[in-house]
Amino acid sequence: MKFAPELFHELVLQLLIRLGLDLLTLLILLRVIYFKAYNRKDLFFTFVIFNVVLFLVCFFLNRIELSMGAAFGLFAVFGMLRYRTEDVSVRDMSYLFFVISLGLLHAVTPALALKNNSEFLLLATSDVLLLCITGLLEFRSIQNKERVALVVFERLDLLKPELKADLIFELKQRMGLNIQNVQLLKIDFSKNSAQLKVFYTDKPRV
Repeated sequence: MKFAPELFHELVLQLLIRLGLDLLTLLILLRVIYFKAYNRKDLFFTFVIFNVVLFLVCFFLNRIELSMGAAFGLFAVFGMLRYRTEDVSVRDMSYLFFVISLGLLHAVTPALALKNNSEFLLLATSDVLLLCITGLLEFRSIQNKERVALVVFERLDLLKPELKADLIFELKQRMGLNIQNVQLLKIDFSKNSAQLKVFYTDKPRV
């Protein structure tokens, strides 16, 4: 098989354009929407790696005529992955689904014509629409947005299921937050303490 410089240059340019647009959209999603809404950076590595790895795998497999069904099958495998050592919330999984979808979208869409920018504009427009919809959904009720805090709590006697209302009241008094729910993560009997996930809103408590 002969080496074709034109085809190679075209492939490299396609890779750079698609990856650049993908990373730009991902950066806006994480920095402007996700971080601003939740003030969390611990999942940045996970989001970026999932996005870039899936993009590269699908991009190069698509050069050998990867079928759309196979691409979505690979997407489903990535989508089912979860860290067993960390409790990932439904909202974080939604963002993980988003970043995986971005990688797939930019990797397997029809070839971008370098002399005709209509395909590029269509892909960029889809990115803008996805970002706008996500931003509107996140910030439409920013004052009442539910947030999460990890708390070390020492009163193990309040961890009984029937005393959950008393536990929430105790946390409200200590933290001064409008706490909606509490989830027990783990108990350390050696330190006589427990780690709780506290769900609260920005609305001041009454």
